[in-house]
Amino acid sequence: ALAARKPDRPPTCVMRLLNGGEIVGSRPQLARGLVSVATAGDGRLAVPLAHLERLSFGPPEITFAGPRRVIFWSTCGDSDEEVKHMAAALAAGLPKGWQLDAEAKHPQLGDLEADLLKAGVLVVPEMEDFNHGEKLPEPRQIGRVLRTGLERGGTVGLAGVGDAPAAYWKAAGLLSLTACPRANKANFRFATDTPLAAGVGDSFGAVNATHEYLPDDRPLEPVAVRDGGGAAVLVKRFGRGSLILLGMDYYATSAAVDRVLVNAVTLQRSGH
Repeated sequence: ALAARKPDRPPTCVMRLLNGGEIVGSRPQLARGLVSVATAGDGRLAVPLAHLERLSFGPPEITFAGPRRVIFWSTCGDSDEEVKHMAAALAAGLPKGWQLDAEAKHPQLGDLEADLLKAGVLVVPEMEDFNHGEKLPEPRQIGRVLRTGLERGGTVGLAGVGDAPAAYWKAAGLLSLTACPRANKANFRFATDTPLAAGVGDSFGAVNATHEYLPDDRPLEPVAVRDGGGAAVLVKRFGRGSLILLGMDYYATSAAVDRVLVNAVTLQRSGH
């Protein structure tokens, strides 16, 4: 007689939470914004989708890498030029399943913190009106908010950071660097095997108003550098997240520069 075949065990599902916790179960289900898994004793545990950093189950392994929504913090930015150009590049280049909200308003830091945790990705366009625009939060306060989002797996992209904004972000405890003169005719080569180069090639040309930087703190890693010069793209890890500094202010763009932006905001949510 043939032995009765034992039913296949359901694949294990691992939910990694933004707060660092982990839930292991099986038979994941998504309903009304909640992800639930079966646990021992035929029970189920459910958590809001927005609280997940990563959801993996298999075999074959399938991974959901957390929230895929991009929000802007456009304080002191030019909504008719840099903000508009960056939003257009992302709208055209973000993969299927991503959401973009370049119009989100965050009058209070609490609003920004809550939205960043839900979204996963924050873009800060060039602060063109840094010295003449609206009042900024105290550096230590904004630094705390952004570090919280970063350490829980978020991505923060800073674009076109000049001398005054660089001092602000240094006081916020996010980065320390020296801004070099702008390099409008330079060619920047990717210094490492990085997902930021996907679809770009080994290098890209500077566009109008491209900044380059020399990092002062060791964790700030140059990614795209000019021979004999500074870096136009740098990355710094915070816990599970990444801070990405883009020297391009996106007043002028190119297909390669737009692609670097798309790669930057999707880096942390693409499994790298």
